[in-house]
Amino acid sequence: MRAHVHAPNDMKIETYISIFCTKNEKNRDINRPLCEALSLSLSLSLSL
Repeated sequence: MRAHVHAPNDMKIETYISIFCTKNEKNRDINRPLCEALSLSLSLSLSL
């Protein structure tokens, strides 16, 4: 069994998602559902 820890890699992914979602102004409305899905799946995988 493995203890759950927040790896630095998780933070990189989270940072990438937030940058991708906030910096890409032109396509923000298109990207928002994708970003929300990515964030949701990331938080779900982190909570497992």
